[in-house]
Amino acid sequence: MFGDDTKTFITAYGNRYHYPISASDLESIRSRFLKEITDSDCSTHVISGESLQRMTPERCRALREMLAPLYDRIRILAYVRHPFGWASSRAQFSLKRYARPIASMFDPEMLRSMESPAIPKYSRLETFINEFGADNVDIRIFDRQHFVGGDLLQDFGTAIGKPDLGRGLCGAWTNVAYSSEAVAILDRYVSRTPRLIMGRFANIRTSLEDLPGSKYSLPRRDLAKIWTHSQPQVEWLHRAIGRECFHEVYPAEADRGAVWSDETVDHLERRLGIRWKNVCDRNGTVGPRGLDLLCDGFERLAPDARQKSLLNRAGSVGLIGALRYMRSAGYRLVR
Repeated sequence: MFGDDTKTFITAYGNRYHYPISASDLESIRSRFLKEITDSDCSTHVISGESLQRMTPERCRALREMLAPLYDRIRILAYVRHPFGWASSRAQFSLKRYARPIASMFDPEMLRSMESPAIPKYSRLETFINEFGADNVDIRIFDRQHFVGGDLLQDFGTAIGKPDLGRGLCGAWTNVAYSSEAVAILDRYVSRTPRLIMGRFANIRTSLEDLPGSKYSLPRRDLAKIWTHSQPQVEWLHRAIGRECFHEVYPAEADRGAVWSDETVDHLERRLGIRWKNVCDRNGTVGPRGLDLLCDGFERLAPDARQKSLLNRAGSVGLIGALRYMRSAGYRLVR
């Protein structure tokens, strides 16, 4: 949550609690949240959270009823991405966060039912439109070409009537995006490795963050499926904003895939101590065999978190055993 004065504060009350959150903890979060609002001397507040998009009508109504007595007006700002951008971003997120192979998002039944995380759910905004009113819901396009000044923070500030928001900030902030080559390696690792023995996943994931390479996008064949199954959502969005904003325009990366440039190859040879000619197939491409060799190289560099956990447990058991022995020996000496 952000205030509109020079002091910026961020609150994430749910992080310190274990889910599911108990009723008493929930009331504690609510009371602290409301107290922070009422104690603030700001005239405008911004409340942000990824989970807001998944609110049920009941929870959305409860949110409005909680906030309505505190404000003269409540506005909802929602940024929506093109289905292609959403799907490629979600593929990386599911791969890096949950160790899910990208292919798992393209199960035919999940696509048909629109349950796949690769399908954007624009119509969820209807819950907010119904509860807060269409005039109070501002749907904006998440695209640099649509941002005021080409900048997300400037666009957001303009939307809430604070055009100078962030003007004093220096630098750039972006999520860590993997290169196509990094995605190919990590996707191969999680696809070939059973989850129960995936002890090196976190370390390999971190090791790939700085792998240089080409910009990632899902391939055209997968994006074509996304476009087909996203049509009900796209049509809803176009009706909601009163104009067509998304079209079937494929990014150049969709036809290119991983490039394996000289910079990428040099990085991998130095880091893994391999010879690139052993990775490539006869036609010079990097296929499953080559990706397996790269995965093997990163596995050798990454410590196994499961072994570390077992060693820690063994050490704890050994220490406890030693203390118990000393305690019993002490008793014998006293006796």
